[in-house]
Amino acid sequence: PATEAQAAAVTKACQAAGILYASSYTAPAWYTPADADKWIRFLTPPSVKIAEATARALFEKVGGSGTVIHVPGQKGSSADDQRTAGMRAALKDFPDIEIVTTSPGNWTSEDARKAFENILPSVSDFAGVFAQNDSEAAGVIAALDAQNIKGKIVTGFDGNQQNVEYIADGKQYLTSATIG
Repeated sequence: PATEAQAAAVTKACQAAGILYASSYTAPAWYTPADADKWIRFLTPPSVKIAEATARALFEKVGGSGTVIHVPGQKGSSADDQRTAGMRAALKDFPDIEIVTTSPGNWTSEDARKAFENILPSVSDFAGVFAQNDSEAAGVIAALDAQNIKGKIVTGFDGNQQNVEYIADGKQYLTSATIG
């Protein structure tokens, strides 16, 4: 499920169908694998710490100052909330970084590309982009390429193969693969 609001219904549907269910990230705090005998695994990495380390690397790479565009994930998602919290925690040590946030990229390349392109007219210059996942980073990179914007530092999460290739090509600075 994409959000915690959907998690209980998905788990219950799997339970009713006799399907073993394993999930990552999305489960309300009050709902655990003990609530359904077919829910066999729940995994969530320390996303706040991982996002803080990712943001620190980005902020250091841009020289500790300038504007960074933040492309959030999907509202209501714990991964989005935690990654944003990590970025904000790192920001406390970088007073010369200004964050400008786009509309949600909804974990997809296309939504992130549109959100990024929509905010560009209001941002006179920026040093980098903190995308909440690699699909969103791919959308940002597509927009940068389409507008021939060079030299911007882009980060993402998940370790997608395409984004690993972007790193090798110099289009993306790093990805934080939180779940193997």
